[in-house]
Parts: sequence; C-alpha cells; structure tokens
Amino acid sequence: MGASGEPAPARLCRRHRRGLILILSFIRPPFFLTLHDGAVTFHLREFAFGQSYVMDDLALFFKRFFLLAAVIVLLMSAEFAGRLEPGISEFYSLILFALSGMMFAASANDFPMLFVSIELITVTFYVLTSFQRHRLASLEAGVKYLILGALASAFLVYGIALIYGRRAR
Repeated sequence: MGASGEPAPARLCRRHRRGLILILSFIRPPFFLTLHDGAVTFHLREFAFGQSYVMDDLALFFKRFFLLAAVIVLLMSAEFAGRLEPGISEFYSLILFALSGMMFAASANDFPMLFVSIELITVTFYVLTSFQRHRLASLEAGVKYLILGALASAFLVYGIALIYGRRAR
C-alpha cells in the first residue's frame, strides 16, 4: 500500500500504461480483442486479394515481430555500412524487400501467396549473401545458397501440387 492507499502494482500500471500496452501488444494472447481509443473492441479477420491475404491477430503478431527484427538488423548493419560505400542504398532496399516478403508471408492465407512471398524473401537473401562481389567467398556462398534454394523451391512446389491434386474432386 502506498501513500495514496492504492496497491503498488496499480500505481505502476497507471503510471506506465502506454509502455505496458505496447509491450503487451507484442505478447498478448490471440483473443481477438483490440484496444482502440481507450475502448476494447472485437477484432474480426479481414481478407484481401480474393481471400489469399488475411489480416488477423496472428498476422499482426508476426508482422510486429518482423518489423522489430528489421529495425534491429538495420541498426546492426550501421557498422557494416562502411564497407559498402558505393552500394549502401541497394543494401538497405534489399533488406526492405525481404521485409515486405516477410509481411506478405505473415498474412498469406493460401499456398500461392505463401510461395510467392517466400520466393521474394529467398531471392533477396541470395543477393544479400553475395552482395560483396569482390570477395570470392561471398560469391561462392551466394551460388551455393541459390542452388540449395532452387532445390528447396522445387520440393515446395511439388508438395503444393500434391496437396492441390489431393484436394481436387
């Protein structure tokens, strides 16, 4: 009990309400409840692109996670940027392309959308892996990643085709 007669956790929550709401928005359970303008509202799923793109709480959680990861990567790449003087804008744009692929993957509601978003992520990662073209090890890693990624994409497309073939009537 404090001087005002309120328990300490109540004072803490009242004082740091915005910070707690921000933290809890990343870790809250998916009850489809949203705090909007101080009122708790029921959040429904929203669809786009012929229901191949969905916006729900799980997609929002992963989008926030990917955004946080991208901010951390961009902050960590600041010291690496000194080695990439001529191509720093391309480096940052590739990171943003990979982030957009991750955002689409978080909201994918069917296999074609998921496949296209995963391919957007992997193609940008191929380029980022071999970004330092003057280093032989970087080019070798990029080519190896490209070959393994093409093999993985072929298996993924084959699996998607099997699932679609099995579902057809």
